[in-house]
Amino acid sequence: MKNLSNRIQTIFIAIFCLGITLIFNGCRDDDSPPNCGCEANTIKSIPKSSTLTGKIFYKAPSPKDDYYTNKFWIVYTEPSCVNCAHHFIICNEKILENNYNEIKEVTNGKTIDITFSGNIKPICDLPNAWLADETFERITLTSIERK
Repeated sequence: MKNLSNRIQTIFIAIFCLGITLIFNGCRDDDSPPNCGCEANTIKSIPKSSTLTGKIFYKAPSPKDDYYTNKFWIVYTEPSCVNCAHHFIICNEKILENNYNEIKEVTNGKTIDITFSGNIKPICDLPNAWLADETFERITLTSIERK
C-alpha cells in the first residue's frame, strides 16, 4: 500500500511540474517586439535637426556577398573619423517613392549624397567580416533628401 502511495505522489509531482512548465511557457507575451530587425524597439534616433549627410546605394546580389542584398543602404562616415562607418539598411523603402531607382540599375555601385533622419534598430545578423570601427544597423527613415 505504501508503494502505491509513493507512486501516486511521484505521478502527482510530475504532473504538477509539467503543468507549471506549460503555464510559464504558454504565458509569454506574443505581442512583444523582437530583439532585432525592423520591428524591434528603437535603440537610437537621428533627429532631422542633426542634418546627417550620408550616401545611399542599392546592394545588388553578388556570388561573393549575399549579406542583406536587394536592399537600399545608407553609409554615414563620421567627419572626425574616416574609418568610422555606420551602415544602415533601410526598413521602410516606400519612403524613397522611386526617387532613387536609378541606382538600382547601375552595377558599379552608384551612390547619391543625402541628408537623412530616422530611428535605428538593432540588426539581427552581423556580417562575417567587419572592422571594429564599423556598425551595422537597420533604420526606419523619417526623412531623406538629396544633397
